[in-house]
Amino acid sequence: RMMKLENYDNKTVKIILTDGAIITGYIDEWVPVEDSESGRQEITISPRETLWLAIGPYISLSEDEIKSIEVIK
Repeated sequence: RMMKLENYDNKTVKIILTDGAIITGYIDEWVPVEDSESGRQEITISPRETLWLAIGPYISLSEDEIKSIEVIK
């Protein structure tokens, strides 16, 4: 199923990954399928949690890694 990830661009979200991990943060960029090297939509999130920030200030996720996504305050 195609997620409408463009709806979350420039918003603060909570994402549940397919492996059950949870990440919250600000969606900095949305990459449509036609501009993606993987052939999937991708988003770049600037995470809030220290654990994720240790990985880097920005984390790229493709749509097949995302189980659910919701806008939060």
